[in-house]
Amino acid sequence: MQQSSVVRHGNALPIPTQPLDVISMDFIMDLPYLKSHTILILVVDYFFKQSHFVLEKPPLAIGHVKILF
Repeated sequence: MQQSSVVRHGNALPIPTQPLDVISMDFIMDLPYLKSHTILILVVDYFFKQSHFVLEKPPLAIGHVKILF
């Protein structure tokens, strides 16, 4: 009998030691208008295993995203 090997792509995420230590952010743009908001920012905190959804208005500036988090 032949054994199958597991193929892994990429690197494993580091294990977080405190909240907001390891996060991922996704920006979903050009959504249909919802009270003039067309941008959705999705932030996932791997320490608490929680997702945060933030609605934003265009234009989205990097300085404003830094203030949010």
